[in-house]
Amino acid sequence: MALLRLALVLAALQPVSALAAGEAARKTALSRTAADDSRAGILRLMDRVIADPSDEQARKELRLATGLAVEKERRAASEERAALLAGAGLDRGRIMAMRASKKKRLDAWNDEFLKACALASGADTVKEAVAAYENLLETFPVYSDNRAYLLASGAKIKGIFYKVIKETYPYLVAGRDTVDERTLAALQFSRVAALQEFGGRPDTTAAERELKKAERLRRLERELVLKHENIKAAMDLYEIKRYADSLKNFDRALSYDRNNEEALFYRALARKKAGLAEDER
Repeated sequence: MALLRLALVLAALQPVSALAAGEAARKTALSRTAADDSRAGILRLMDRVIADPSDEQARKELRLATGLAVEKERRAASEERAALLAGAGLDRGRIMAMRASKKKRLDAWNDEFLKACALASGADTVKEAVAAYENLLETFPVYSDNRAYLLASGAKIKGIFYKVIKETYPYLVAGRDTVDERTLAALQFSRVAALQEFGGRPDTTAAERELKKAERLRRLERELVLKHENIKAAMDLYEIKRYADSLKNFDRALSYDRNNEEALFYRALARKKAGLAEDER
């Protein structure tokens, strides 16, 4: 663009001015290597005008060539802006689609969670509620922004369990204001024992079975903590442009959940940007 401005000035100069500044302008123009035929053509026309400032035909051709080159650059810049805007619009559309997919999946999980809460509120359906809670922990969609939601959900259903246990087996929560996995196991065992007292079939493996279930619930909760830490680390690395490093964490997230929309979306971007970074080096 600087060359074009110089050419326009040179084409407009009067012959006397051109003679005075001709050699300096020529040196300035020739110091820039022509990148294509249009630049080379403009340089040749500038040489003609500098060599003979009275050559009106050369001036006319220089003005025309410069005008065409300016228009070409403007058109290229306009096309580049349009491409960038289109790309930004496409990226925004993909982001919105990814977020919508996340919301749909989390809404479906929440529907099942509400059913589990309803089961947990009745003493006769506690067993089903515990099984439902276990399934919810197994299927929770882990994203970088829903750790607090999971914690709140866990606190809510455990609060319901606590209320039921306090009403039916208060000794299990004596001196406590919440429940844990072992409390749920003790509740299940107490219900089995109560059924046996009323003529139910003896179950000698009940205690061991319920303790194993309690340990499984605890393990699932620990695993969710690690999964959230992993996806958060992936996003943190992506944000600071350590794309290659973030890929390891995104891959790990997909090993837990191959349909994780967030991991799939940002993993694809990280792969692309890591490739661009390598090309630039």
